[in-house]
Amino acid sequence: MVSLYQEGEVGILLDQEAVDILVKTALEMIAHLSIRQAKGYMYVDSIEVDYNDSNKMMRIKRSPNEVSPEANTTYAVYFSAK
Repeated sequence: MVSLYQEGEVGILLDQEAVDILVKTALEMIAHLSIRQAKGYMYVDSIEVDYNDSNKMMRIKRSPNEVSPEANTTYAVYFSAK
């Protein structure tokens, strides 16, 4: 496995389909999240997802039209097999 730094890390490599399943499962879990504390409840009404496909790590959205709700490109690769 090759990492950003040649330090010999080990792990499981996921292909794009596996990462997509992982992302969608996490989003579904967040969408159905409810927290009970004392005598009150908190739950998620809705979520808005932005797939940041730009080369900027953080970007400011000036309007809702600038959000990318669907993944249009492949996910970032931080590790790759030799």
